[in-house]
Amino acid sequence: MNFHGGYFGSKGMMDFSVNIPPLSYPEGLKELMFSTFDELRNYPEIDGISARDAIARKTGYDSEKIILGNGATELIYLYSRSIGVSKALILEPTFTEYRRALELNQVEVHSFSLLDFVKSDESLLSIDVHHSALLTQIIERILTQKIELLVLCNPNNPTGHLYSSDFIQKIIEGVNNPDFKIFIDESFLDFVSSDKLRACNLEASDLKNVFLLRSMTKNFEVPGLRIGYGLSDFETIKKMGRYKEPWSLNAFALKAIPFLVDQEDHIKRIKKWCQEESDFISEALSRVEGLFYYKGEANYFLIKIPELMHLTFFDKMLARKIYLRKCEDFMGLGKPYYRIAIRERDENRLMVDAIQEVFSEYKI
Repeated sequence: MNFHGGYFGSKGMMDFSVNIPPLSYPEGLKELMFSTFDELRNYPEIDGISARDAIARKTGYDSEKIILGNGATELIYLYSRSIGVSKALILEPTFTEYRRALELNQVEVHSFSLLDFVKSDESLLSIDVHHSALLTQIIERILTQKIELLVLCNPNNPTGHLYSSDFIQKIIEGVNNPDFKIFIDESFLDFVSSDKLRACNLEASDLKNVFLLRSMTKNFEVPGLRIGYGLSDFETIKKMGRYKEPWSLNAFALKAIPFLVDQEDHIKRIKKWCQEESDFISEALSRVEGLFYYKGEANYFLIKIPELMHLTFFDKMLARKIYLRKCEDFMGLGKPYYRIAIRERDENRLMVDAIQEVFSEYKI
């Protein structure tokens, strides 16, 4: 099993490793879950058609172009075993489950390091994904290595940077192959501000072989329900459906989906909270001498500490009851890097104060 955040359940510990907003649930969700209890004697819909219809109304996709998953992670593995490619390219550093899922299904996985396009430690955390040389080299790698599938995360985990829809379109045009496939994980898209969302919102309903992965885990704070869905063309969804186990979503998840997709006020609240706390953390971290950080477009920060601190930094933060996400499993990052989730103001303040304290113990 790959390493993820959210495993530290010690009492009194503030867990900044998992990117689940600490806000209240949408009003009415608890009552809906209680009312679903009496339905547990019945089998849920085998294909989740009611939930897919609700997503269709919200996204504009036909129900036949939507597939449900027991969390977004199930769909990563389902896509990998059903899509039928032999070579894939992943834009790194990013979420590690893509590689694991593809390799388990005998796909030859290549990495394209975005870190090759930075010039210093400071710019390491502000990758310019719109750089023309970057675009050119990605297309060249795809063509020369005969890559059949490109995998990326938008906004990216753990850096939080965005790929514009124009960036994706230029890759499609540059490769110019109707069989070329793109997998885009958009699990953190609801945290992106509305103005920036317009620039990266890819209208893929008319695009062939583009798969968009969505998650309800993060934006609605329900990782225990395991709700994810994918949007693509009819043939891709049909192919995935042939490999999908029946009844992979339970009655609670299927009942929640039509309710959650209409919670626009909750999404607005999430965006507002994320922006306010992101600004607060950014301003506080900017005062920590020797710390590099990247303020991305999702509900987390990526930070880099000085090399001389990495042996003790994590334990010193742990002693202050603060648990951070180590990033050494992300390709190209290593021990000096940590991902910090955005939480409530009081906890965010305690976290940045603790970082300042730990840094003050060193001569940077």
